[in-house]
Amino acid sequence: MKYKVAIVFVVGLVLVACGGNTKSTSVAKMSDILKEQTGQSGRTCMRRSDIQGYGFHENVVAIDGRRKYYLATTVQRCHGMETSMAVVFDGPQGEFCGGGASKITNRDRSCTVSNLFEFDSREMAMEALGKAKDSAAKRLEAAASENEAP
Repeated sequence: MKYKVAIVFVVGLVLVACGGNTKSTSVAKMSDILKEQTGQSGRTCMRRSDIQGYGFHENVVAIDGRRKYYLATTVQRCHGMETSMAVVFDGPQGEFCGGGASKITNRDRSCTVSNLFEFDSREMAMEALGKAKDSAAKRLEAAASENEAP
């Protein structure tokens, strides 16, 4: 009986310690920031056959389409994709879409696409990505300083 009480006491202390930081702020994901900045839902689709090239920027994939440029955000960072010789863009019915139904796969792993944003040019896409990264850094800095305040 003493052991049960001790275990319950220790578990209670851990729960109180974990919940004690009431100032914790969640930092927005890159996909949420891009949604805010572009006004897009992130559920755009493109034909897989239109993909001319791609590049990885942490959990954002820049995709060169025939006439448009796209930024895809992934659910998690796609480790090792930056150095892959080739990847496969997979989605339903020959399309590549935001919303979780499409994946980017290499020989070792698969990354689920959470959102896909469409831009008229590469310059516009890179400008949006740069602004989103700046915004994410500012939000992270603000959250850190908020958590440090007494």
